[in-house]
Amino acid sequence: MTQRERIYVRSDTLWNMRIDHPYSLAVLQGKTGWSCGQCPLGRNGETLSPGDLIGQVRHVSRIIKQILSDTGMTPSQVVKLVLYYVDQGPETFGRMIATLREEFGQRALLIPVAVPHFYYDGMLVEIDFHVSHAPSERGERGSSSDGFCIEIVDGDELAWARVLVQRDNAAAAAKAARQALDQLVGRRMLLAEQWHISEAGDGEALTQLRNVGLCGDPGFAVQAGADREGFIHGELTFAYPGHSSSEAAHGDVSLLNRVAGDFFWIAGRAEAKLGGIVPQTSAIMDAIRTELERMHLDFGAVCKATTLYVGTASADDLHDNMKVRNRYYSKPGPSSTGLPVVAFPLSTSAVTISVLGRHA
Repeated sequence: MTQRERIYVRSDTLWNMRIDHPYSLAVLQGKTGWSCGQCPLGRNGETLSPGDLIGQVRHVSRIIKQILSDTGMTPSQVVKLVLYYVDQGPETFGRMIATLREEFGQRALLIPVAVPHFYYDGMLVEIDFHVSHAPSERGERGSSSDGFCIEIVDGDELAWARVLVQRDNAAAAAKAARQALDQLVGRRMLLAEQWHISEAGDGEALTQLRNVGLCGDPGFAVQAGADREGFIHGELTFAYPGHSSSEAAHGDVSLLNRVAGDFFWIAGRAEAKLGGIVPQTSAIMDAIRTELERMHLDFGAVCKATTLYVGTASADDLHDNMKVRNRYYSKPGPSSTGLPVVAFPLSTSAVTISVLGRHA
């Protein structure tokens, strides 16, 4: 794969981190694009509008629109926004959602994920955006009374879904959700997923999802705040086959590896006995590299990387694991998001890393 086949938006054009890194603000290839976590930061990594969630959301929205304009796209081509935010109560949450609907319309999926804190003082939000050049269609199924809710946007190459499954009566809810998903995605196959749960007691609901072909490994489920009580939340990506899926163990690292069409997704988590965030990060990245080599690929094929870790509000926790991950990439690298979470209740892992990319 050559860099000419992709559009990379350089990381230092609009804002910057407080550590050098090889990642891009956005990567576009074919009809699809992925961003890094867009932050309310200035060119020197200073927090803008510190402590003001809505002000930061508006600032990040302007950044996203500038990236879209620079790459010949429009806000109507945004298909998914993942909102990592520090919860400040229902009124502020409602204003955040309303602000993003005002900026990006009603079609895009909005996936809110509450986090305990960020790594820079005064920072309250980080937003991933996903885009599609192809015309997108939106579909919905279910309601609270059905035990599940699904929102989906189909962007031709990929389809993105937000799935809520009621933890009570999870077996019936999971089965109904799977049937509804099959109707919405047709012959597409599950490529990538991330589940957000409230506590270890949600493991039974995840087991039921696994029984119907969702939730490949409950150990990846992250504890995060939820905006609808009584539901676990899934963020899913679907692609057209050919399809293969495998689970592998690389020493003390567990991997999921899925291939659908020319897309791949590899997710890794490590065992606590390896040590803290830094040694676990190193072991996971080595295992992912081995899987890529087995597929005759390298880290240059990665479009989007996501790292979730159990860490403090100190920038050191982020920067220390970034220094490990940075060694595996060269500029211009993939879009990347890394941020602290509460816990992985069903795993001893301190960090999980997933990479999504294309074969060609």
